[in-house]
Amino acid sequence: MWYNRWRYFKELGSLRTLLIGYCEQITDNHFKYLDNLKTLFLTKCNQKEITDEGLKYLKNLKSLILTSYKGNTITNKGISNLTQLKIL
Repeated sequence: MWYNRWRYFKELGSLRTLLIGYCEQITDNHFKYLDNLKTLFLTKCNQKEITDEGLKYLKNLKSLILTSYKGNTITNKGISNLTQLKIL
């Protein structure tokens, strides 16, 4: 399964936009290497392992788009880590 290979996300450091759909296994480790990410679109995801700690890696995120999101609640603390965020 691709989600067990989070180490491959290291090679995506220059990625600016990421669309993930129908996923259940996104974790904080997936975001660790995506510090240039500007837009993250999660649709129909049921992950339960994205935490405030994981969001802090997304320092340059400007847009966070969640549709049919059934994962963890993203807290105010998690949002406050996204200092560049313009669209939620």
